[in-house]
Amino acid sequence: MDADIWNPAFYDDGEWVSWSDVEEQLRYHEWRAKYPNAIRHLIPYFQELLALAESYHLETGRHLDVYGVIGELFGAPSLTE
Repeated sequence: MDADIWNPAFYDDGEWVSWSDVEEQLRYHEWRAKYPNAIRHLIPYFQELLALAESYHLETGRHLDVYGVIGELFGAPSLTE
């Protein structure tokens, strides 16, 4: 069953809009401000790698060998096109 049917919606400009749609647009707006040249659908992978590296370091005191990959992902031409 689609979870959006339980999500309260409102009618705007001739179509129904759910709160999850609004939250998604706000998240994209925040991403655009933080990563202006990024390809939007790759940003969650970048953020998840950062979160994983941080939580692993906080838990173990050691660093994962992912910083080079994170740097390449952040600086990749595909992200800045």
